[in-house]
Amino acid sequence: MSFMENQVLGYKSPLYGRRTAQYKINPFTYLESKEFLSTFSDEDAAILFAMTG
Repeated sequence: MSFMENQVLGYKSPLYGRRTAQYKINPFTYLESKEFLSTFSDEDAAILFAMTG
């Protein structure tokens, strides 16, 4: 996130002051991601979650 803050939204960037909102997006837990992966077996869902975080 520091790249975004410093280079894209920093004081010297052309986009400075144009941000209208800021959201903190947290990663999914395993159980939340399992809802999206309901067609996968538990083992395959765990492997996909481990690969993508």
